[in-house]
This record gives sequence, structure tokens and C-alpha cells, in this order.
Amino acid sequence: MLLRRYPPASAQFQMAEDTRRFQFYESQSQEPTAFFRYYVWQAPAVTLGYRQASLVSSYRDKGYKADQVAVRPSGGGIVEHQPGDLTYALFLPV
Repeated sequence: MLLRRYPPASAQFQMAEDTRRFQFYESQSQEPTAFFRYYVWQAPAVTLGYRQASLVSSYRDKGYKADQVAVRPSGGGIVEHQPGDLTYALFLPV
């Protein structure tokens, strides 16, 4: 298993990295190694499950900056994040 700590960054960066990893694992024809990444948030942020993408603009209307609202590649509800909150993503071969 690969283990990697990522530096604090925006919601847009963190969710883009999760999406990139997800797409990488989804596209592999051979079994990749499991990958665990963890990180903290740089600023207050909101992440939405992929089925809630239509709500992004409503959170921007509430005062969140563009890079503070992001859609996760996973499902689930709305999650509010604060600076320093520890978050992780685990990618497993299937």
C-alpha cells in the first residue's frame, strides 16, 4: 500500500486529486497497489456528493469562493470542512 500526505489546499484541488486517482484506478487493466492519501483543508469549504453537483452555485451564492465548493467523486451528502480538518481517501484495486 502506498501512503501519502498531501499539503493543505483548496477544496477544488483536493477533490480534483481524488477524481484523478479514482479515474486512474478505474482505468487500470492490471491490479494497482492500494493507495491511501490524507490531507487537511486550507480554508472553510463545502463538498457535495456527485449527485448534488447542481447545488454548487447555491453555495457560491452563500458566500463561498469558487475554490471552496467542490463535488466529490463519491456520493453522499453535503460535508462542511474547516481549516485543519483531517480527511482521507483510500483507493483499493477491485
